[in-house]
Amino acid sequence: MDRVLNCAGNGWFMIAGTVVTYGVLALAGAALIKYLFFANRSSAAG
Repeated sequence: MDRVLNCAGNGWFMIAGTVVTYGVLALAGAALIKYLFFANRSSAAG
């Protein structure tokens, strides 16, 4: 297990995992904001 943790590739894997995680959170946040924004606009217009 230590041999895997000390592998240089593990650093890239951790960075990639972090980027993917924050990317998903950013997309989810943007979708939620867009949904709330359009929902409020449609309800206000109606």
